Amino acid sequence: MARRREHDRDALFERALITTRHQIMENGLEGLNARKLAKAIHCSVGTLYTVIGNLDALILHLNARTLDDLYSTLSGSLQGLDHQEKLLNLIQSYLQFVKENEKLWNTLFEHRLPEGEPLPEWYQQRIERLIGLLEEILAQETGDQDPKRIREWASALWCGIHGITALAGSGKLGILTNAEMDTLAERLVTPFMKGLSAMEMEEKE
Repeated sequence: MARRREHDRDALFERALITTRHQIMENGLEGLNARKLAKAIHCSVGTLYTVIGNLDALILHLNARTLDDLYSTLSGSLQGLDHQEKLLNLIQSYLQFVKENEKLWNTLFEHRLPEGEPLPEWYQQRIERLIGLLEEILAQETGDQDPKRIREWASALWCGIHGITALAGSGKLGILTNAEMDTLAERLVTPFMKGLSAMEMEEKE
């Protein structure tokens, strides 16, 4: 009987996740409501909270799935390419993912855990795995084996690309420029890589 109850809880949690995804894709994070969610999956609000703990936990698991989907998309986009082609292809695939999953992507950054509550390790590992894709490409491109510097470069580039996508997602990119975010990303990445290559050559001389 205990196994049956555990199975039922897992099934309800899965339904809650799927429904949450649909609701956010339609109305964004601000449209998520526990009462509406419980009604959609045919349970009481009390039962919903018993199964999911709270909405923060549910959103965290949904975001983790978005990160998994993003990782699968990005890692798949690199197959069969030499390292010189990988960086721009990675960035282009990232931008395409953002365009196709705008509200889910926004939820990754709009959701905040209560103050003082750290991200779970299993969630942080998903973030590390994504950054690792970029770190590997930068290490191949530059030949640099210093993990600290590679991490700093990868973080700087991700922050730059995120700034472009965040402005585009908020509808404020047009205040600065009429250029598409794909074009802006390429303008950022190309000189970035040239600068890294030049710096590596100087250090080897």
